[in-house]
Amino acid sequence: MSRVFLSHSSRDSRQAVAVKAWLIEQEPGLAEEIFLDLDPHTGIRPGERWRQALQQANTRCEAVICLLSKHWEASRECQTEFRYAENLEDDRVRPAGASARHQHHLRMAAL
Repeated sequence: MSRVFLSHSSRDSRQAVAVKAWLIEQEPGLAEEIFLDLDPHTGIRPGERWRQALQQANTRCEAVICLLSKHWEASRECQTEFRYAENLEDDRVRPAGASARHQHHLRMAAL
């Protein structure tokens, strides 16, 4: 069972893989604990119903990291993942910026 759900637009897959790698570098124990849909070990398996798999993973995880970008903001599925996690528990959702613009907004929000 994964502890962290990484929500991202499919257009930001490269950045999502990089965020997962960075998280594992910071905490090696997370290697099998991060749900990233495209990961062959912890993500969606071939033949699995992807919407159902995403919802189940989102429900099980202790934290949801939203990789914010213009693609994430435009994605209905990403918005659904966010709303679903937010309705379960507000404090489970953590934003992360995929672009310099989003990283700036996150730094400003933290002040």
